[in-house]
Amino acid sequence: MRIIGGRHSGRRLATLSGTRTRPTGDRVREALFNIWQTRVKDAVFWDAYAGTGAIGLEAISRGASLAVFSETGREALKTLRSNIALLGAGDQTEVWAKSVDELLDKWRYDARRFDLVFMDPPWKVGISPVARESLWEVLVPGGMAVVESRQDQEIPRLPGLRQIWSRRYGDTRLSAFSSLAEVGS
Repeated sequence: MRIIGGRHSGRRLATLSGTRTRPTGDRVREALFNIWQTRVKDAVFWDAYAGTGAIGLEAISRGASLAVFSETGREALKTLRSNIALLGAGDQTEVWAKSVDELLDKWRYDARRFDLVFMDPPWKVGISPVARESLWEVLVPGGMAVVESRQDQEIPRLPGLRQIWSRRYGDTRLSAFSSLAEVGS
């Protein structure tokens, strides 16, 4: 696994062995950041279900001002912290060893907001009901969330957000949602 673009382009990242964590492939990451290219610079980015952090670190490499990572797996957290240190990105990152649901409950009341959110939940589990109902509350007006899933899974319904596109890349589907404040713009 490597950083594809930006100031850390080509840098290799540590990965986990086994199948407990499924990294987003280079082709899908490249497509995602080609779509996001004008949105990433200076963005506050949340890499939910971060795994080893490849998506959030790609955002930092491409100019995001802050990448927030949430991950609960002990080995994934260890590897994530190692990758942050490898890139010297500690001053541009936050790592939360809490579930997405716990953080959404906290942040929606703390007024924590993000320009971009990437959610890659375990494919067998999908997005939790809490995340479905409250993701919109942590996006800035005009912010965007992208959900990765298996291509044959139903696109999630996310109240408070509107779906703006869905694209397939092999067995992977990316679905993008924006805050309703952007409707009509």
